[in-house]
Amino acid sequence: MPFARDAGGPTIRLTSRAGFEKVCLPMLRTLFIGVFLSLYILIVGPPLLIYTLITRDPDPIYWAGVKGVMFFVRAVGAGRPETWSGRVR
Repeated sequence: MPFARDAGGPTIRLTSRAGFEKVCLPMLRTLFIGVFLSLYILIVGPPLLIYTLITRDPDPIYWAGVKGVMFFVRAVGAGRPETWSGRVR
């Protein structure tokens, strides 16, 4: 007969170092990307949108978007193998 304490399954302790790394660091990375990418879009987007409408050249706004997203993804370390949770084999 199963015990009541086993009903919840495994839990992660936030007081241990392993629990902090598994839970809080990904949340902080997501928060960083969400806040600063939004600010980047609000600051860089409107001038480039006006420039794109005037010149009818979409390349600058496209490359600003690509470079901006890649900067923030690399800033939080998403491209480094030590931040991967697992590998597909």
